[in-house]
Amino acid sequence: MNFLIDLFKLSFSDPSAAGVKLLALRLSINAALSAFTVSIIFASIMIFAFNGFGLVVLLPGIPPLYPIFVVLIVGIGNLALIGTIILAGRIFRAYGSFSDGVLLFAWVQMLQVILQVCQIVLSLFSVALAGIIGLFGSGLLFWVLFGLINSWLSLASVWRAAFCFVLGLIGLSVCGSIILVSIGFSPA
Repeated sequence: MNFLIDLFKLSFSDPSAAGVKLLALRLSINAALSAFTVSIIFASIMIFAFNGFGLVVLLPGIPPLYPIFVVLIVGIGNLALIGTIILAGRIFRAYGSFSDGVLLFAWVQMLQVILQVCQIVLSLFSVALAGIIGLFGSGLLFWVLFGLINSWLSLASVWRAAFCFVLGLIGLSVCGSIILVSIGFSPA
């Protein structure tokens, strides 16, 4: 438990060092995927909590989804994003394994769950304060994410990590659009 508390503190004070500490665990792909699965399940529970524990509409035009489908969509989407970030990192001759990326994204998901729990508790007292904390926390989580990506891919620059993340999102969006159109979804 002490390791997690130290890692939590380090994530917000020096995200790159937190990434190095997390990657020093050298977990296997199975252990990383297990941690990732647990974090995605917790994140999906938080999505349902924010939605009043009702069915969730993730995309316009798609009917409300049951929890298992939200877990699958969020999990597959994150795994695909990890893959596109690895490909984007190749621009800078970055190296990083897929299992390390899965582990770091699992940690970011857990940090996001902690932020969402704080938001829910604060919303009981002040909705406005919870919204401000959520906005500030989202920016802080991007800073943490870019530091973790920096340590994962050994980029030597948080700006390069941010660029890889944005380029990965663009690649994922383009590929997702092509897949959705090819299976029958139309933009009209």
